[in-house]
Amino acid sequence: MIRNFILSTLILVSQVTHSCEELPWLPKIEELNKDITERINFDEIKAISQSAREEIIVAVIGDGVNPKDFPGALALNKKEIPDNGIDDDNNGIVDDYYGVNFSTGHGTDFSEIGFHEMFVSSLVTTISGSRCENDYRVKVLPLKITTGDNHFDDLYVKKLADAIDYAVLRGARVINMSLGVSRDYKSFFRFVDNDVQKSLKYLTDAIDRAYQKNVVLMGASSNNNNRDQTLDPNYPADLKHVISVTSVNLNHEIKRAYGRIIMTAFYGEEIFGLAGDGNIIRSTGTSFATPMIAATIALALSIRPWLTVDEIRDMVIKASTQKINGRRQIRNGVFSPLKFLQMLN
Repeated sequence: MIRNFILSTLILVSQVTHSCEELPWLPKIEELNKDITERINFDEIKAISQSAREEIIVAVIGDGVNPKDFPGALALNKKEIPDNGIDDDNNGIVDDYYGVNFSTGHGTDFSEIGFHEMFVSSLVTTISGSRCENDYRVKVLPLKITTGDNHFDDLYVKKLADAIDYAVLRGARVINMSLGVSRDYKSFFRFVDNDVQKSLKYLTDAIDRAYQKNVVLMGASSNNNNRDQTLDPNYPADLKHVISVTSVNLNHEIKRAYGRIIMTAFYGEEIFGLAGDGNIIRSTGTSFATPMIAATIALALSIRPWLTVDEIRDMVIKASTQKINGRRQIRNGVFSPLKFLQMLN
C-alpha cells in the first residue's frame, strides 16, 4: 500500500509539474510564416532550443498583452497576488502580477489592448522555440506605456524609461522596443523642467542602467522607407547600447528606414502574428523584424546565460552578413538566427 501511495503521489506531482497546454495559435503562426521559417532553417533552431535551460524574460514595451492568450508563456510576478488591490511585494506598483500599465501605474488593465504587442509577443514566443516541452524557457513580460486608446502621450519617453527600469528590476535579460520617435518631436522630450536635453537624459540614463545590468535592448527603426536614419535618428533605436533593426523582404531589399546608424535587418514584411482571442493577422514593419531577433538572443541566453551584452552585440554583428540588395544600405547585413546560435558551440 505504501508503495502504491508513493507511486500515486509521484504521478500526481508529475501531472501538476508538467501541466502545460501548448498555445493553440503557435503552430499556426509557424506554418503561416513558412516562407521565413524555411529560409532561416527553423527546424534546426527548434532542435537547438531543446538545450534551453535558464528561464529568460523578454520585456515587451508598447500597448500591452492580454494574458489569457499566453497561458504559461508570460513572466509572472510570483511575489504579487493578482487583482487584490494591494502592493504585495512593496515595489510601489499594485497588482503587477502579469505586467504593468504605466499610464495607470498599476498592474495592466487589459480592457484596452491593441494588437501590436500581442503580435510582437507571439513572434517572441514562436521564434524562440519556446514550447510546453521545455516549459516556455523564454517568457514575455508585457509593459504598457500607451494611453487607454493605445496612443502615445507627451509622457511617452518618461514611461518608456520607467518601463526599462522596471524590466531590469524584474530580471529581464532582453527588452524589446518596437516603437520610436524622431528627435524632432520635441513635445515628447519636455517632461523634465520643459527641457529637451534633461528629458532625453532621463531615457538615456535608464538605458545605461539596463546596460550596466547586462540587459540587451532592442529598438525598431522607423517604417519610413525614405528616411536615412543617420540624418534623422529614431529614439530609442539609435541611442547608445540599443541594437537597431530595420526590415527587409525575402529578396533582402530594405523596405523601411536605412542608414549606417542601423545595426542589422531582418524579415519584417507580410508577417503573420497573433492579434488576440486566437485571431491571426498579417502585418508589416520593423516592429515585427525586431522581436524575432530579440527571441533569438533570448534563446541564446537561455542556453548560455553568462553571455554579456557586449558579447551578444558582437555576435549579432557577426551573424548579420547576408547581403542587402538595392540602393538602401545599413551598417551590416541581414541577420541569420541559425548562424548566431551556432556561435554558442
